[in-house]
Amino acid sequence: MLDQASRLRELASIDKQKRGGAVRTRRIAVTSGKGGVGKSNFSLNLAVLASKLNRKVLLIDADTNLANIDILLGISPEFNLSHVISGYKSVSEILVKGPERISILPAASGDLEQVFREGLASEAIISDLNNLEDDYELIVIDTGAGIARNVLDFVTYADTVVIITTSEPTAITDAYAMVKVLSMERTDPQIKILVNMVRDKHEAMDVFDKLSAVINHFLKLDVEYLGFIPRDVNVENAVHHQKPLVLEYPKTPASIQMKFITRRLVQGEYIADRDGSGLFGNIFRKMMFK
Repeated sequence: MLDQASRLRELASIDKQKRGGAVRTRRIAVTSGKGGVGKSNFSLNLAVLASKLNRKVLLIDADTNLANIDILLGISPEFNLSHVISGYKSVSEILVKGPERISILPAASGDLEQVFREGLASEAIISDLNNLEDDYELIVIDTGAGIARNVLDFVTYADTVVIITTSEPTAITDAYAMVKVLSMERTDPQIKILVNMVRDKHEAMDVFDKLSAVINHFLKLDVEYLGFIPRDVNVENAVHHQKPLVLEYPKTPASIQMKFITRRLVQGEYIADRDGSGLFGNIFRKMMFK
């Protein structure tokens, strides 16, 4: 496992070495310990908002077990990662255009699971991705859930790892497991925790405080609180409409939090969490999405 991780880190650093260490492309992996926590939805909306901030964005659907990005957008790509693995197409040849000018690298749901378990498919794709890095400022990687080999391969490739959890005990436990395995894969993981589908920031901070305390005690790691996304009926509505939430419902509370989080990740700006309620919340909503 460590040999594979070392090889992938070597591949990820090739582009950096070619340009003497001056790398402008940033890689963000979005992952989770369990499914059903909103990982793919977050990845899609992050990519869209980053593009609206004038970044050139590539969104990779790296969930080889249950690809979701094409479903969330209602698209049917002609080619996908299976054609890259077979040698029929290169990564650049299977890219499709998404909303707000983002590029999407589509996965192949279920077809490649066994191939990725062998540990060679990720290496081939990541090697090919190095050739694309001059074309993008941000690469968002929507990984599968859990700690399977293919998930860890793409997480290893990333500069920053966003782990999504909810307030459910199983989600918190599985998020801890992901951090533990990641700490064995990398000596310097930059991990950010996002708490999804909660009532408010107080519930989110309660979840984060408990999780980070356990991580610090047992793993001797510090993880960063990235923010929270509240429960919002319009998230489900956007999924039904097969449109990104931040475009379909830009003034809804979940969209507002997504914009805060995107600015933190992409621009390094910290904007305090707000619930979007009350007089100030209404004014701020108009300012952010006018």
